[in-house]
Amino acid sequence: MKNEVLLGFALALLLPLPLFAYDPERAANNLAHELADCGAYFSLVTEAPGLDPNTKKVLAERGALAMKSSAELTSQKLALAGFDLAFARNEA
Repeated sequence: MKNEVLLGFALALLLPLPLFAYDPERAANNLAHELADCGAYFSLVTEAPGLDPNTKKVLAERGALAMKSSAELTSQKLALAGFDLAFARNEA
């Protein structure tokens, strides 16, 4: 009896989870926005004083990859707009 109650409770908790998920388009837009933020962050970090050239190169490459991925999920125009917004927000 105890196992059936626990199983029922577990199923009741797990079944509604897909109902709360974003639709695929919204999830892709959210991820693209986060990737543009990452691109801006990496771009800002490459300007930090005291970084060796190899570290700057790696950070720049990762920022470029984040921006490329953002553009693939949405568009180049939206990726650049998100980058500019995040860059301005973080630069201050």
